[in-house]
Amino acid sequence: MKRAVFTLLLGLFVFEATANYTNPEAKLKMSQIEFLVGNWQGEGWILNKDRKKETFIQTEKVEWRLDKTAILIEGHGRDHQEQMTTHHALAIISWQEDEKQYRFVSVLANGKNGHFNGEVNDKGQFVWTIKSDSGVRRFIIGINQKGQWHEIGEFSRDGENWYQFFEMSLDKVKELSE
Repeated sequence: MKRAVFTLLLGLFVFEATANYTNPEAKLKMSQIEFLVGNWQGEGWILNKDRKKETFIQTEKVEWRLDKTAILIEGHGRDHQEQMTTHHALAIISWQEDEKQYRFVSVLANGKNGHFNGEVNDKGQFVWTIKSDSGVRRFIIGINQKGQWHEIGEFSRDGENWYQFFEMSLDKVKELSE
């Protein structure tokens, strides 16, 4: 009798786990940012603390995970002169059903990490934001007319006046050269 009950409970657990294997809404929402998937490399710039442009070389390795309900990103930036790593991060983007928005989870090699909200704007670009006491930073990622990953970063203290502090354009490649 105990064996039969155990088998029944196990069967119900397995059925429940497989009946909801993937969320159709999550897959649909994630398909809106499918343009990110692939290997990317190129160049960009960022304003330093003195508001001077520093250029860098960047790669982004972007892959589907969990039956296309999550995207895994590994970004690696190096300076032009010494080829030293200036940025190394992992991120996961997923659709949050309960919040009806994208979640961008980022972990940096320097130990910083965070959970940020994202959305697809009316131009089909992915936008994610970082809010702090000093203001809001937003990053806007899309595909430009050349077929490149084009991303800009902007900052605003009041949510109305924005200034750009970051930009990069990356070409899609078969394999990354690091």
